[in-house]
Amino acid sequence: MFFLGWTVKVVLPGLFAKAVSIFRFIALPLASAATVVSSHLLYFVSEKTVSIAMASLALLLLGSIMWMARKKMRLRYWAAVPAAVAVAYALLPSGLLPDGIGAHLPFNGFDTLVFLGVSMVTVGCCFAGSTLALAKLRYEARRGDAHAQWRLGLRYGAGDGVGKNVVTGVYWFQKAVEQDHAGALFEMGKCYYDGEGLDDDRAQAVSCFLKAAEQGHAGAHYYMGLCCEEDTALDRHLAKAAAWFEKAAAKGHAEAQFRLGMCYKNGVGVHKSDKHAAENFAKVAAQGHAHAQFNLGLCYFHGHGVKADIAQAAAWFRLAARQKLLEAANYHKETAQSAKLYRKARKQGVNNKKEQYRLGMRYLNGDGTPMDTKRGAEWLRESASQGFAPAQYRLGLCYYNGEGAVQDRTLAVRWCRKAADQGYAIAQNALGECYRDGDGVTHNHNLAFVWFEKAARQNYPPAIHNLAICYENGDGVTEDNAKAHKLFTRAVRVGVKEAQAHLH
Repeated sequence: MFFLGWTVKVVLPGLFAKAVSIFRFIALPLASAATVVSSHLLYFVSEKTVSIAMASLALLLLGSIMWMARKKMRLRYWAAVPAAVAVAYALLPSGLLPDGIGAHLPFNGFDTLVFLGVSMVTVGCCFAGSTLALAKLRYEARRGDAHAQWRLGLRYGAGDGVGKNVVTGVYWFQKAVEQDHAGALFEMGKCYYDGEGLDDDRAQAVSCFLKAAEQGHAGAHYYMGLCCEEDTALDRHLAKAAAWFEKAAAKGHAEAQFRLGMCYKNGVGVHKSDKHAAENFAKVAAQGHAHAQFNLGLCYFHGHGVKADIAQAAAWFRLAARQKLLEAANYHKETAQSAKLYRKARKQGVNNKKEQYRLGMRYLNGDGTPMDTKRGAEWLRESASQGFAPAQYRLGLCYYNGEGAVQDRTLAVRWCRKAADQGYAIAQNALGECYRDGDGVTHNHNLAFVWFEKAARQNYPPAIHNLAICYENGDGVTEDNAKAHKLFTRAVRVGVKEAQAHLH
């Protein structure tokens, strides 16, 4: 009797577990063999072998995809898909469904039965391995295997292949904790921390996390950092929190890498370092972490810890925005156009001068980019050197005001003259004002009048007003009050309010 009992309780379950382990690997090949053999048998009983074989292989392909994705989907539901297909194909030619629906199908009689049989074999093989694997896991857990107990607890906690039951999950975690299993200690700590399956007890949570951390568990390191940061059962110590995050980050824990990046960014618990912040954001951003992608985008946007790169910033903002991060979407909207201009402006050739000018203006005004007058002046210089009049005039203003360049009035007039010579009205009026005031050039009313007149012919309002003053005062031209009055009236019509005072 003892031998019989020992055989039933120990030997047979052990053999069953081994059989399950082997069957998990041969299930799919068995299904493939069944499909191929059945297709060849149909060659002798049907003239439509090709259609049958292709349908069977298509169903096998669907089953294979389900098998490979078994860890990411609940097969007990998805296995119904090929089964439903098989039943539908069986019913259509049998006349059980409305006439005409299955008229084009090649199945009838024995063909239908064989196809249905092959289909069910395929479906059965797809989910049998998963079901038997759970039975093996339960058996090993009951025998006291700590790793199996931990894995079974995870499955109950997530409802993976079993009905979700947090309390049962905690029961198996406790069993594994008795054997000092790091993963189970961490999961128990989370249960205490979140109050799931157990009463909320931060002191117990810290105790479990510490024991798991001593065994090098990255998640436990991260949660210890949270506990230090949140003042849970420990004296609030930001430096210790950063140290725990660093340990977890060194093991590749994504959330810890992000938290450590934020510590370096804000100088919390560590010395502030934009470079280290950007490095940590980059590591976790590559793993798809939305907030890290957004913060890395900010680093490139402002040039914090990395070289400022508006195109890179826009790319990271776009990735974060795709994950529905609203603030990233707003930044991406602002920077996308600037990034497009940047890509065009970097292209060599004479056709990019407009993009270079527009990009330079964005840097000067902080429009979709961080305000950077120096870079703005550099892009304007690139455009101006290709003869683009608006860039030449605006670069002249940069030199005139010392905006992004060393102040140099003489150089300012030189660039302004280049634009004026191309007929750019704004530059013509500005050059006239320089001659009138002797600013950057020798005082000369005659040349001032010439440039005002050229700009006024293009109906540039300030130039019309300046030309009227020349006629009124006789500056560079014979005094003529009638012409002055006519020009002041014209200036008022085009919106120069100052001209109104000369009409009384």
